[in-house]
Amino acid sequence: MKITKIMKAYQALCKVSTQELPYSTAHDILIAKHTLYPHVQFFSENEMKIAQKYAEKEDGKIKITDGGYNVAANVREDCVRELMELSDVDVEFTPVTVHVKANFSISVDDLEALEGVIKIADD
Repeated sequence: MKITKIMKAYQALCKVSTQELPYSTAHDILIAKHTLYPHVQFFSENEMKIAQKYAEKEDGKIKITDGGYNVAANVREDCVRELMELSDVDVEFTPVTVHVKANFSISVDDLEALEGVIKIADD
């Protein structure tokens, strides 16, 4: 599974975890988040290293414009290549079972993001 899939799944779990859930479901989601977190941390730390390496700086800090950073044209190809390499990292992952009650709801987008990451079991 690609690390970018893990990132999307983690974001979906964070959204789902804001709902009031039965204890067993909340616990399973917490376990899933903790299982994914080392991969999320790895991706985030390395993405930041790439940004530090290539982004335009102002007073030694990454210059943020319009919610992102700019990369000079002469290093843009290298930056994109490194980001693609990072995004292409394969992660060995065993899906986590999440027990849900009949009234559990989730958006289609979140369900798609969690496909292959969690197994939903009806209680």
